[in-house]
Amino acid sequence: MKQFTKKQFKQWIESKDEKAIIGMPRSACSCPIASFLSETQNLKGANVDNWTVSYDKKRFPLKHWQINFIDGIDEYGANLIRKKQALDVLSKV
Repeated sequence: MKQFTKKQFKQWIESKDEKAIIGMPRSACSCPIASFLSETQNLKGANVDNWTVSYDKKRFPLKHWQINFIDGIDEYGANLIRKKQALDVLSKV
């Protein structure tokens, strides 16, 4: 996995349609960061927990902002995360 910046992640979210589903909270393989990695780095099946990304029997630590973003998404209370919600959470980390 290649590390990515908050700016790169934000640009990816901003490129999405307003109604597009960015990811799901509390879902290791469907959270917004997992969706980003799947789409931008071809890491299909990457699992994202609160501290790491697991892929191909390897673990990669998450950066502080990524951990805070995941926590914010998990607490958001929605079943599906759309562009506006993801940008709202990202702006707070």
